Amino acid sequence: MSKYSETQFVEAVAKQLDDYAAVIDNDALCQLDTARKNALAKRQQELEAQAQLLNKVRDKLVESEKLPITVEIELNKIRTRALSQASKPRLSLDSLATSISKLFFGQGIKFSHSMVAAACLTVAVVSVFYSIDNFGPMTNSDADLAIIASSEELELYENLDFYLWLADNELLN
Repeated sequence: MSKYSETQFVEAVAKQLDDYAAVIDNDALCQLDTARKNALAKRQQELEAQAQLLNKVRDKLVESEKLPITVEIELNKIRTRALSQASKPRLSLDSLATSISKLFFGQGIKFSHSMVAAACLTVAVVSVFYSIDNFGPMTNSDADLAIIASSEELELYENLDFYLWLADNELLN
């Protein structure tokens, strides 16, 4: 159907409906008007019922957000304790070093940051050297290192366990 014929069809249907509407009697028009009003009133009632339901759901959600008074009291206590602890001065590295020096030397020696850093670095270096000595000497001989480093005859070394097993079980020759 071409665009022109569709337009003509729509115009013809509209004209036919207008002609029928002109001849409808008043009783039918009153019935149609009453049915329309009833349908609109019913739809309005449905919308109001939905709005009431949504209001009830919203009210329940708002109520569920409120915590019981005992929980709120406990939370306030915890919050107050946390704020009071945050306001207390904390032990700094300087005061810690001073208190340790008082413990060992009987008097407080003021340490600078660089002195504390140097002491920590010294402890780290000494612990590394002592941990290396604890491993003991390496057990690999020069021959083992040569075998591992060479890329020739790898098949022999790969099958070495199998050859040793054969020798242990006296299956070789």
